[in-house]
Amino acid sequence: MIPASVRQTGPWRAIARWRRRRLIGSSEWFDADYYRSNVAEAGDDPLDHYVRVGEPAGLDPHPEF
Repeated sequence: MIPASVRQTGPWRAIARWRRRRLIGSSEWFDADYYRSNVAEAGDDPLDHYVRVGEPAGLDPHPEF
């Protein structure tokens, strides 16, 4: 098992973000158009913005949240 202190650094953080991105992106509970219309700075990649900023901030990824 990898200690939490190691998982929060460098490549481990990137891998965790990639996994969350894959899981959320394949879910019916992420609506890119809805998220983009409610978050002005989401830009070209609302999924990436949600994983980096929206999820930790508690922003809703779908109108039914």
